[in-house]
Amino acid sequence: MAEVGRPRVFVSFAQADREKVLPALEALREKFNVETVGPFLDRPLDTGWASTVRAALEESVGALVWIGPSLGNSTGAQWEIAEAIKQGNPIVGIRTSPEVKVPAWLRNFDVFDDPDMATARLEKWLTEAA
Repeated sequence: MAEVGRPRVFVSFAQADREKVLPALEALREKFNVETVGPFLDRPLDTGWASTVRAALEESVGALVWIGPSLGNSTGAQWEIAEAIKQGNPIVGIRTSPEVKVPAWLRNFDVFDDPDMATARLEKWLTEAA
């Protein structure tokens, strides 16, 4: 459950990229005092996955997509982003390294090579949510 006054940001990434994503994600949590939510962050997938994602997106100010080497093959991440689009959530991608290719289904969104470069976008979401 979100802390009172603490905005939520939905996070999507391929499970195979988890070790690259989590350290950078923790830095963003500390810098912006946001709660990050996503079905892979706290527990494994289960039969309630789709409803968990929908509910988390409804409570989020936007969706961060961590683009690692395995994201293009992640049907779960593709579904999460399709649901974020359906719900009207703003979306921004962050590559885990500059050489990682951006999947075709994310090319219409802003993508940054460094989490620090995405901070202006995140700050805008948080300001608008306040």
